[in-house]
Amino acid sequence: MGRGNITLRNSAASVCQLNWYRLFLLLFCLVLIRAQSPGADERSGQKPEGKVLYNLIIQQPVVCIRPGTNLSLTVELRNDSNRILSIEERGILYMTHFRQIRLSDGDDDIFEARTLDSVSDPMSGRGPAAQLIRLKPGEAFRKAITYPLSGDFFSRDGVYAMRLTYGAFSDKPTNLFKGSLESNEALFQLSVCGVE
Repeated sequence: MGRGNITLRNSAASVCQLNWYRLFLLLFCLVLIRAQSPGADERSGQKPEGKVLYNLIIQQPVVCIRPGTNLSLTVELRNDSNRILSIEERGILYMTHFRQIRLSDGDDDIFEARTLDSVSDPMSGRGPAAQLIRLKPGEAFRKAITYPLSGDFFSRDGVYAMRLTYGAFSDKPTNLFKGSLESNEALFQLSVCGVE
C-alpha cells in the first residue's frame, strides 16, 4: 500500500509539472498574439501620433538644358496625426536626391545610371533662421521652391527622378516633428531645346 501511494504521488507530481508547462506555454502564446494584434489606436481608427506626410510636385515635366536652368517645385508637409505638430521650414531641403533613370533618345544600351545626393546641415545656423510652422491635425504647409539645376550632372538630356528628405533634429519645441522623412519620387525630363 505504501508503494502504491508513492507511485500515485509521483504520477500526480508529473501531471502537475505537465500542467504548469502547458499553462506557461499558453501564457507565452497569448503574449505573442497580443504583441502582434493591432494597438488600441489602430482598432479605434485613430491616427498614430507624430505622423507627417511629405509630398513633392514638380511643376514642369520638361526642362531645357541651358545655363541657369531652374526646376519649379511645390512641397507639401501634411500633419496626419491626431495632435498639433510643428515643422522647421529650413528642414524641407535637408537632403536632395537625383537619379537619371534613362536617356531621352531611348538608347538604353549606352545608358549609365547616375545619382547625385546633397545634404545640408539644419543645425549649422547657415541659411534661413529656424522658422517653425505649426500644423493642426489634417493641416498642410505648402511652399513653392525654385531649385537650381547646375553642374555637370544636369548637362545630359534624359529622364530624372528627384526625391527630398525633410530633417529636423532640435530638442525644442516639444511638439516639433523630429527626425527625417522622405518625400515621394517625382520625375522630370531634361531636354536640349531650341537646337536646329
